[in-house]
Amino acid sequence: MNNLSRRRFIQTGTAGLVSAGFLAGRKSFAEKRSVITRPLGKTGVTLPVVSMGVMNSMDDALFKRSWEIGVRHFDTAAGYQRGRNEMMVGKALEELGVRDQAVIATKIQVRDASRTMSTNELRDWYIGQAEESLKRLRTDYVDILYTHNVQDREL
Repeated sequence: MNNLSRRRFIQTGTAGLVSAGFLAGRKSFAEKRSVITRPLGKTGVTLPVVSMGVMNSMDDALFKRSWEIGVRHFDTAAGYQRGRNEMMVGKALEELGVRDQAVIATKIQVRDASRTMSTNELRDWYIGQAEESLKRLRTDYVDILYTHNVQDREL
């Protein structure tokens, strides 16, 4: 049995990932291999099986490097870093000029106050939240719009 400590495991794994990034060179992973995709249920959307949850990153260099090695599906949300995460994603996509090739998912958080709104008020609020996300993402569409924290089937 191999007695690999947690620290050694992380060090070895990190070194391997960094090496893989350096070995990738200038050509992207997507250029070297085809990207594996799967359908998202019956939506007609096809997603790469590898994605990047951008929640905890404010580093556009990490985002851009992920793009270079073949990541095409990025997941963010209006609530991540108070909208700054969406802003970073939007800016990076704009700088790369690849919005039409990326699959962008974002989320709207259902707040307790919105649970007492009328149907019309809730619709208007939700559309307003989506429009704010579009502004931060510097785009006129997202590929997937999730709703965070749904606790009632009627919403």
